[in-house]
Amino acid sequence: MITSQDFSHEYLEYLSKLMVQLDRQSIAKFADPLLDSRESGITTFFLSNGGYLKKNCDLNIHIPTKVGEYGLAEDWYMLVCGLVDSYFRKKFLNA
Repeated sequence: MITSQDFSHEYLEYLSKLMVQLDRQSIAKFADPLLDSRESGITTFFLSNGGYLKKNCDLNIHIPTKVGEYGLAEDWYMLVCGLVDSYFRKKFLNA
């Protein structure tokens, strides 16, 4: 059985490797339109795992999960995306 200290060490090492691979310019290309829409009063909607987007958008669907157990949340997000897609198709394509 892995100790909590070993798990913490391994997990932080894993996160560190991921963090150095992040393209900060791509993050800015994503974040800037979000911030601009907020300042313009445009409603923003996100499916997220929490964090920044959970706190900074108008409507957020958040499915809490344990670290590493994202399957259920991803399934719910797919369901919600399908429902939203169906709604907009009916509303705008069949108008």
